[in-house]
Amino acid sequence: MKPHTIPAISIILKPSFLLLGLYVGIAMLSGVAVWLVAISMLLKAMLLTLIIIATIYIVMRDVLLCLPWSWRQVVLSSQGKLTLLNQRQEEFSPRLKANSIHHPLLTVLNFKRSSLRFGWQTALILTPSLVHDADQFRRLRVWLKWSPYGAVLEADLAALAD
Repeated sequence: MKPHTIPAISIILKPSFLLLGLYVGIAMLSGVAVWLVAISMLLKAMLLTLIIIATIYIVMRDVLLCLPWSWRQVVLSSQGKLTLLNQRQEEFSPRLKANSIHHPLLTVLNFKRSSLRFGWQTALILTPSLVHDADQFRRLRVWLKWSPYGAVLEADLAALAD
């Protein structure tokens, strides 16, 4: 019996205004929570400044995809090798961790830090509004669920339990 190979999957990312609204909403709720806490005004101002700076950075990196190290494309070869390309056209071959999530509305790919240069950005959040081709996104989710990658996840989970 011939081994079955899957066609290559290529997902090109685009800015997502749904994620923009979610991140800004969470930042606003965090700001309100900090404002309502009974601490000094100086500490409140510092925490609010940190929330604003972190929100701007995350929105520019993960939502608007305008930083040079923002992910631009997710490619899965027919041999099952996952490759990520950033805005600088640099390729990375991450090793997925067992806590990656795949759901029709949200897919979170968590990587091992050693596979990326300098250990930066060890997760990629994918939503249907962030990808150009919904069929490619569906195929990636099916691969995450049914491929030998799923067996790797099972082995990682068993190792964690020991």
